[in-house]
Amino acid sequence: MASIIKNPRPHIINDIDWATDPNFHKALTGYRSVMAIPFDGDRLPMSWTILLRRSQENFTALELEQAVARVVLVGALLESQTLAQELGRANERIDKDIRQVAELQRLLLPDPLPRINGLEIAVSYDPSGQAGGDLYDFFPLDDDAGAFGRWCVFIGDASGHGSAAAVVMAIVQTILHGHPLDVRGPADLLMFANRHLCRKKIGGFVTAFLGIYEPDSRRLVYASAGHPPPLMKTAIDGKVTALDAVAGTPLGIDPADSFEAATVQLRAGDTLLFYTDGITEARDADHTMFEFERLEREFLECNDRPDELIKYLRDLVNAHQRGQKPVDDQTLVAARIV
Repeated sequence: MASIIKNPRPHIINDIDWATDPNFHKALTGYRSVMAIPFDGDRLPMSWTILLRRSQENFTALELEQAVARVVLVGALLESQTLAQELGRANERIDKDIRQVAELQRLLLPDPLPRINGLEIAVSYDPSGQAGGDLYDFFPLDDDAGAFGRWCVFIGDASGHGSAAAVVMAIVQTILHGHPLDVRGPADLLMFANRHLCRKKIGGFVTAFLGIYEPDSRRLVYASAGHPPPLMKTAIDGKVTALDAVAGTPLGIDPADSFEAATVQLRAGDTLLFYTDGITEARDADHTMFEFERLEREFLECNDRPDELIKYLRDLVNAHQRGQKPVDDQTLVAARIV
């Protein structure tokens, strides 16, 4: 048998005497003609097909040709089945890993939302997959400043989607929460985050808007790193304006990038709307986008209570998509001065 399978090609051996075979001489005595055909496949449980004939007639070249065709077909089917099983197991592992990443990512989001003196907040977070590259966050900048300490208001969007983008945003959040104690404002904080991201070579970029809210003065000092500008609706005249006095390049591209800050004075009843581009770029079946102008118009006309505002806009985006799966993560954050 060893000499038969030593030849790595399909072949026929006739007039075999099994008497000298140490393992098969009893079982195979009488089989005079053998046809041996190797399987070609890395995932198959066997590597040869051996056909034996007892009759005086030997296997022919035509029978060998037909047998090779059958073995190739069966081998391909077995290979495909084995590969499908392996892919199925791999997909199960990947799906389990992604679900775990998604669960961990949601643990990073502030829940419940913090109680910030003078602010009423509502949020909506809807990733395009199980895990996403959007992040919103609220965290105190001054640990010992009491009820009127400064708060960071952050919204960001990592390039790409899925678990890789979610991991990047987890890194961003860790960097921001580990900021130096002597950080002066949002521009410094963005520069700090940018240098660390560039050092880690994340292979992408992150757009970000970071504001520092001062409850005692109701001032918002903000800086932007390539993120869509939030909208502000003033209670005194109902006008909607974009917080676009400053802009900058996304994080993670150039460690030498610097950022500038701007200040807006807020008053009771003013409402801020933060969002990611998954909202304005949401598409219907005809690939028509929701667009910034519509978001601005709907914000102007709808209720200013954050929870009602978020629900209203979320419903509008869902209706616009008409059942289409979102191609990007979608995040909304509304904050009202009370």
